[in-house]
Amino acid sequence: MVVATRLGLFVIVCSLGCAEVGTRQSEYTDPVGAGGSDASDGEGDDAGAAGNDGGDGTGSGHAPQRDSGTPSVPGRDAGLGSGVDASAGDAGKDPGATPPQACSKPATLMPGAQMTVMLNGRQYLLHVGKGVKPGVAAPLVFSLHGLNMTPNSMESMARWFPLSDSKGFIVAGPAGVGGSNGWDLSGTKDFDLMKAVIDDIDSKICVDRKRIYSTGFSHGGFMSNANGCRLSDVFAAIAPHSGAAGGACAAKRPMPVFAFHGDADSIVSYNSGKSSVDGWVARNKCSGTPTTFTLDNAKCQEWSSCEGGSEVKFCTIPRGNHIWFRPATAAIWEFFTEHTLP
Repeated sequence: MVVATRLGLFVIVCSLGCAEVGTRQSEYTDPVGAGGSDASDGEGDDAGAAGNDGGDGTGSGHAPQRDSGTPSVPGRDAGLGSGVDASAGDAGKDPGATPPQACSKPATLMPGAQMTVMLNGRQYLLHVGKGVKPGVAAPLVFSLHGLNMTPNSMESMARWFPLSDSKGFIVAGPAGVGGSNGWDLSGTKDFDLMKAVIDDIDSKICVDRKRIYSTGFSHGGFMSNANGCRLSDVFAAIAPHSGAAGGACAAKRPMPVFAFHGDADSIVSYNSGKSSVDGWVARNKCSGTPTTFTLDNAKCQEWSSCEGGSEVKFCTIPRGNHIWFRPATAAIWEFFTEHTLP
């Protein structure tokens, strides 16, 4: 079953029954003063389980809006703030150094396609950027939502679709399961889901298997960390936002990581997010003192002397609560373009 949307026009194709991700209202509450406990151990449970992911904040962040069930319209203002500060230390890097891979197989999806796909009893939201070129394998970004969120509400926060239209990549937003719409960090089913989604998309339009990435907010950040650990042969780089470690880590190779966390996060503690970053610095065997840079009002660190050409970046959002930092979207994409699977 596929439910496709294109510029507000719904085309529904199904055999027996149709369902759409995110048709229910998200139950957002303001986490400030909600009494949620911190995710101090990072062993799989998002501390916001008793409440909800998303909430109030300050600065350049973006508080979630109630999910109407309709994905963001491609091409609307991405609200990406001032972009990456020139002092970010990337002047010597060439995002276009890795040439795109040619692909001769016929595509059944065209640039600009947007739909909700049913796959093995699970759902995922798919957007093929308008800038994707037919006959060329495209990068794929997984955007993973937090607890009590949907793929649609995640897109309303991070706004990956407009960026994919201009930069030419594919976005996949799988839906979690269970009463809180979360991720299974200890079992195998959600990691199998990631691989199944990749195969499903690649059967319809060429995916560059060396340029697949995972980012996510809150519990989706936990899952992105877990993807970096358990699927390091699948994902070229990860970018967890307001998340922490997703359990024990046995990455098969050094993993490029770009993490974001608000220092006033009342749902997933800042210290747990920083501890997760410290773990990647150690696993990647990064050496030396990190350099510093700014991204909008965020204060960031970069460890660039790491094994296997990897690097670790960590941006602290001053007075940032449990929110998506709007400038993160463009910065994460630039980071992703610098890393391919070995």
